Amino acid sequence: MSIHAALNHVTHYTYDRLVALCPQTVRLRPAPLCRSKIISY
Repeated sequence: MSIHAALNHVTHYTYDRLVALCPQTVRLRPAPLCRSKIISY
């Protein structure tokens, strides 16, 4: 049995002046001894 999961995270920042932010990357990986079939990560 495989598990499909999706992550959607929204972060809000407040600054006292105009700033530019680059895209952020969140890297997740399965546990090394996971018994479920891992399709990709």
